Amino acid sequence: MTTTNWPTSSEEKNDPYIGLESVTDESVEHWVNAQNQRTNAAFGETPEAKALSARLEKAYTSQDRIVTCSRYGDWAYNTWQDDIRSG
Repeated sequence: MTTTNWPTSSEEKNDPYIGLESVTDESVEHWVNAQNQRTNAAFGETPEAKALSARLEKAYTSQDRIVTCSRYGDWAYNTWQDDIRSG
């Protein structure tokens, strides 16, 4: 297994994960791609993973989407955005 070093930055003392916030740093892209390859190798080709991907794609592209989820104390709320069609 290949190990990929965690991207670092000069602000690492305050936030050890700050290096991953850069969208233009090639080391971040390399690290993310390596993690994606590890995940896909472990889980990406199983029937269960394919079924989950299909379910998530259906949910994400649904016309009845949950816009936000929030929790207040013991209560959880979903805010929906329904398809608005002109009549």
